[in-house]
Amino acid sequence: MPTSKPLRAGLQLYSVGEAMAADSLGTLKQVGDMGYDGVEFAGYFDQPASTLAHHVACDGMVVAGSHIGLENFEDLESVMAYETKLGNHNVIVPWMNFASLDEWADAMARLEALALRLAAHDFSLIYHNHGHEFTAFAGVDLLDELTRRAPHVQLEVDTYWLAYAGKNVLAWLEAHADRVAMLHIKDMAGVGDARESVVLGTGDLPLEDYAKFAQAHGIEWLVVEQETFSQMSPMAAAAQNASYLKKLIGRLEE
Repeated sequence: MPTSKPLRAGLQLYSVGEAMAADSLGTLKQVGDMGYDGVEFAGYFDQPASTLAHHVACDGMVVAGSHIGLENFEDLESVMAYETKLGNHNVIVPWMNFASLDEWADAMARLEALALRLAAHDFSLIYHNHGHEFTAFAGVDLLDELTRRAPHVQLEVDTYWLAYAGKNVLAWLEAHADRVAMLHIKDMAGVGDARESVVLGTGDLPLEDYAKFAQAHGIEWLVVEQETFSQMSPMAAAAQNASYLKKLIGRLEE
């Protein structure tokens, strides 16, 4: 049985990347004031890990994870030293893409080896998907392939991209529940002839069902990530997303 954990609302700081680049510490303060429980980093904006850790804590949050490209693990000792000072133990590879299945297989083997090395130092290696893992090769679910080839790599499942790729999101999650460590939560709406991520609660995705899945399986972090902003500015969207997600979590935990 999964360990019961309270659901927590996080923000992937890529969502407010321009604000972070302009004033990383001030933006963290604003994010904390929005009510988020934690943040995921996607770059550190030339700040020492101890400085970021101090401000995250002072702003009433914790570090939920860090997105780190696979190419940045050449000096693994430095990565681990920085993340330790940051107070983070969830190391998340945010993207991979290759032209052939052989290249994907080689990368999955690299991830498995890296996961084992990280686990020896109390870090979890987690992979974050987009949509191409399901569509790049006809009939091949690369994310499912990863779960079989790299048994020590966990998943941060981006529910938006599963839906975007045409997957039955809840069925896929249930089939891989033992590998899901975190969920990325965003909403989807049609804009013209396209689809894009929108403020939570203004699109078509069953966000409460995704949150219920997390709750049922002891998944702690629901992490907001928004990538397009046709409705409002990124900071305004982040505030509205925090309000929606905290209310959703509150309803589920009554």
